[in-house]
Amino acid sequence: RENTMTPRFYAQDTCFYSSMGTYSFEDRCEMTKAVGYYATYLSICDGRNWAAVQQLNSVKERHDIEVAGIYVVLNLRLGAEAEQNAGIYQMLKVAPPRSTVELAIKTAGDFARSDPVGDEPVVRLLAEALSIAQQSNIGILIYSHLLHWSEKHDDALRICERLNHPNLGR
Repeated sequence: RENTMTPRFYAQDTCFYSSMGTYSFEDRCEMTKAVGYYATYLSICDGRNWAAVQQLNSVKERHDIEVAGIYVVLNLRLGAEAEQNAGIYQMLKVAPPRSTVELAIKTAGDFARSDPVGDEPVVRLLAEALSIAQQSNIGILIYSHLLHWSEKHDDALRICERLNHPNLGR
């Protein structure tokens, strides 16, 4: 009997950089579909690009590909009010319902990587973000990233246990 289950792969959209610049969102979706991926995973890097997320709500109908997730970076050394950090709240308000946001935490302020003292500002920002995410059933994952404050899985686990929120870490 033939295996009817086909593995599904998605492409992480890292903005498709080239020597000529960055491809448009439309072109990136078309290329992703053309090479056979079933979904795209948008890397918006920071909250200044949250408007790009609005385009995700119509990707399925325009390009016949799914949205696997959204990657964003938090840099609290700039302050929670900085546009690239505060924009994460706006991004969550327009992200597709039931989507997943992977949050890399570059800094928690002026703290060393993995320093638990940085938990407090991260928890404050995430508490508000989770309140917004819960309205659209958006999951937030803490992305462990080398040379970031959240570089170890233990950092993510510590924050998840402290917040104990159903939309965090699922």
